[in-house]
Amino acid sequence: MKNQLADESLREDLMSNDDLREQSEELLNALTKSINDKNINNPQSADFDSVIEILSGISISRARQGYSPRETGLYIFSLKDAMLEVLQAEVKDINVLFPLSMSINKLIDNFGVITFETFIKGREEVILRQTDEITEISTPVIQLWDGIPGLPIIGTRIAAVRRW
Repeated sequence: MKNQLADESLREDLMSNDDLREQSEELLNALTKSINDKNINNPQSADFDSVIEILSGISISRARQGYSPRETGLYIFSLKDAMLEVLQAEVKDINVLFPLSMSINKLIDNFGVITFETFIKGREEVILRQTDEITEISTPVIQLWDGIPGLPIIGTRIAAVRRW
């Protein structure tokens, strides 16, 4: 949370700090329950299904709320920074720290890719929904004079267009 709240691009207009904290705690709890020595090097492990489900939900909701891909990516990578900071503080043996740090990097980077893929799907859903809404808008065309049709633009204005 410290890393996220210190980020200059924090969007308090889109999500409250309390909501961000709740979202982060849910993700962190799922990750700490899932991660172990056997799966840390296997991001595709079924053990991480709950983590991926939470990340996907976060990504889609952020896409719908108007976050940028960069802001969404920084969210997951701030978790990596925090995990590496804790690891460095707790593990003093460099022979243990280095491979563990590499494993954390690869795991969170994989989660970052999943986050981006899901974010893109969320954005595509928004674009498709908006496209459908635009195509459903019926625009009546009326004949003003012979050869001059009129159609409303943004509700109440009418534009005359000469036939080519």
